[in-house]
Amino acid sequence: MKERTKLYNSWKGMKERCHNPKHKDYHSYGGKGIKVCALFQRYDSFEEWAKNNGYRNGLTIDRINNDADYCPENCRWSTHAEQSLNTSKNLIVNINGEEKPLILWVQNTNLNYGTVRSRYRNGIRGETLLSPITRYSVKLVKKRRCDYGIKKGSRSNNQQGKLREDEVCFTGTG
Repeated sequence: MKERTKLYNSWKGMKERCHNPKHKDYHSYGGKGIKVCALFQRYDSFEEWAKNNGYRNGLTIDRINNDADYCPENCRWSTHAEQSLNTSKNLIVNINGEEKPLILWVQNTNLNYGTVRSRYRNGIRGETLLSPITRYSVKLVKKRRCDYGIKKGSRSNNQQGKLREDEVCFTGTG
């Protein structure tokens, strides 16, 4: 029996996610057709590839293209922080022709990620998305919410989120 190293556990987890329908994450891997290539099926060949391609403790296996299989051409070793940027759950934003995850755009600002994500969901795009918060921008957001008839706390313009004639428009502070 192989020694239970972090590398071995990484290999085992990769195979379980792709081949075991009872695994909690199978629906995101094997259920989507993601497979483990022939080279990675055997631990000894996977281990050799890993050691020749930058593996060290603290790194996790990361698929470059999340829609493709686990294979040498599509895998690399990443930190958890790096890997969190390569997920289908990321919001990819284009500003001035450059695309990257919203979290990376926000990192070099004094803005809260939730604030910028909320701006994006409200239709704000481009450089304006990352502009500092001012009294004017807060008033503009309030006006836009009122124009659309959206109550404070509502997430969409559905029946529950629409204002009745006797209700007051959004009066929060941002």
